[in-house]
Amino acid sequence: ENRMVTALSELKRSISALPDFAQFYALLYSNGAIYPDFQTTWQRASRGNISRMKKLIDEQTPRGGTYPLQAFGMVYKLPQAPDVIFFLTDVETPGDTSYHLRNYAKDAKRETIINTFGFSSEAGKETLVEIAKEHRGVFRFVPSNFGMGSGGAP
Repeated sequence: ENRMVTALSELKRSISALPDFAQFYALLYSNGAIYPDFQTTWQRASRGNISRMKKLIDEQTPRGGTYPLQAFGMVYKLPQAPDVIFFLTDVETPGDTSYHLRNYAKDAKRETIINTFGFSSEAGKETLVEIAKEHRGVFRFVPSNFGMGSGGAP
């Protein structure tokens, strides 16, 4: 259903739209967290940093399930709290994710907005809506053909 292609295209589009002065920290996940070796702290949204991140994103292939908790744990342990988290998933997120996020946020004693994006399937949408609502974010559903041309790429 092109779920992964759609999610990764949306991630590349999102970081490409950041202004030069913004900072970002991107974590991918599958059965665990996937993070680039070059990203040791927040990255300025310079052309070079965005280019390196997009190259890493282009190298990704499906690896298994949809288990974001390790990646969320890493984000909540960053020394500088993020203002906003953009959580992109194929919507098949484990139901206990919202429970764990509440605990991460409580333990970190910080309020971070979490916007959720579900791709392709409406299955599991309730979990993403709940996460967004509990963390002052918004949920957005993105169909798998969103932004896709006839060649299958944006």
